[in-house]
Amino acid sequence: MAFYSAKNAKVRINDGTVAAKQWTVTPEVDEIDVTSFEAGGNTVVIPGCIKHSIEIVIDEDGSQNLLTSSIAPGSYVTLKLYLNGTGGPYWSFPIALVRSQPMRAGVREAMGTTISLTASAGTWAYPSGNASS
Repeated sequence: MAFYSAKNAKVRINDGTVAAKQWTVTPEVDEIDVTSFEAGGNTVVIPGCIKHSIEIVIDEDGSQNLLTSSIAPGSYVTLKLYLNGTGGPYWSFPIALVRSQPMRAGVREAMGTTISLTASAGTWAYPSGNASS
């Protein structure tokens, strides 16, 4: 086994660096119900379209305003999420829709935001290769 830390994970949006704290990719597939009388009372489903929901958690950089940048809700971005440094495997989403970008303010925290995206048209790619080196 070769466990590794997320401390070297990286985020690139539109080829620019985003100092993120956390990212999550959730791949899902539509379930198309093809149940018939012949299924013997069991549900039968086949896979449909694949959807990737993505969330990126960041602390706000006071010198940038992400809400007025090209990362604002309603915009499309290119996105790479690296597992362990920029020389290793990464998720690749050539077109992702920025769905929302709520800000959070806590008296004992840095001002922050979570960028929520959905992968759109384009050929996305799962990470491939060895991430532990």
